[in-house]
Amino acid sequence: MHVELLDPEAELLAMLLVKELEETRVEIHHAKNLDFKEGLEQRAATLRMLIGKFAHAPV
Repeated sequence: MHVELLDPEAELLAMLLVKELEETRVEIHHAKNLDFKEGLEQRAATLRMLIGKFAHAPV
């Protein structure tokens, strides 16, 4: 899939991804159930991957 975004849209989306990653890290820290924690860790990995794509996107 290919999506084109204007700069302000891309900046907002990147900011929201970083915020979600921060919130997910807090959830991971507080998670007591191992399966739930592993799911959160996978979510964090996906968020980091998406953030990385924005960091390397051409302007």
